[in-house]
Amino acid sequence: MRRGDVHKILASRGWLAEIEPALASAVIAAGRLIQLRRADTLYSPGDDPGGMYGVVGGGIVLSVIGRDSLPVAGHIIRRCDWFGYGSFFDRQNRKLIPAANEPSTVLHVPLGEFRRLRAEFPVASGGAFGRLATRGENIYLAIVTDLLIASTDRRLAAVLLRVTGADAPDRNRDLPVDPLADPWSGPKGVPLTQAMLAELSNASPHTVARFVDRAVQAGWIEWKYGRVRILDIGRLAAFTAGQ
Repeated sequence: MRRGDVHKILASRGWLAEIEPALASAVIAAGRLIQLRRADTLYSPGDDPGGMYGVVGGGIVLSVIGRDSLPVAGHIIRRCDWFGYGSFFDRQNRKLIPAANEPSTVLHVPLGEFRRLRAEFPVASGGAFGRLATRGENIYLAIVTDLLIASTDRRLAAVLLRVTGADAPDRNRDLPVDPLADPWSGPKGVPLTQAMLAELSNASPHTVARFVDRAVQAGWIEWKYGRVRILDIGRLAAFTAGQ
């Protein structure tokens, strides 16, 4: 993939679309592309601080270690999302487990490069990195909010919208859905197993299967061979809201 294509993707939406263009270009120029196979991991809890990653294509499952010392999946981040920047802010060791949910491409910007960029763009980088921290906080709030939905079916619908990318906060709701820019609406949809949705939603496999059947029959989604496609985001979102 050419650097210009990476810039076009990452600067089209999300964090890099919100910051000074010169700094956005410098961030992309400072990174290197990494190709991941399904289930490849980038780091583990306790690893030394490192750089951060932007998702160019695919999906990355973010997990943490639970109280029983086992990994717990919390979210899937997709194109134009960033992760791993906690080490940049607090210089502490890694806390998450990022693993590819599917073949994915990420841009890795080393920690040393971010220090250089911060010195090179002192005014712009302060606000830019603050925006990055805010975006991360919003993701955590969305996860908590979804998991606090008492109705299991509504909780499943909310998590499905979030982890497919259909409910991205910076998606322009006034524009029609674009299958090229929004893979969750494209002909192939995005990879997601019912077992993964069950883990992400704190629901049983039986409950997930029942919900999927209901959503398919209602025409909200299509789910085949471990891939889900959102067919009617409006009605699915309305159901999530209890309407």
